[in-house]
Amino acid sequence: MANEVEIAKLKKDIEQVNTIHSRLDTAIDKLTDVSTSIKSMLAVHSEKISRQEQVDEIIFEKLKER
Repeated sequence: MANEVEIAKLKKDIEQVNTIHSRLDTAIDKLTDVSTSIKSMLAVHSEKISRQEQVDEIIFEKLKER
């Protein structure tokens, strides 16, 4: 009888571990998606900064000419 109780407890523990494992997998997937999105946003932001720097250079050149 004690063995059956121990086995039941172990089964419950295994179910809890599986639930935690599943949640960790989901969290990792979401973090990967967020990381990819942030990387994309940073690339776009960097490109905008580069373009603005080019525009600034053109403006300064025009001002120097005048």
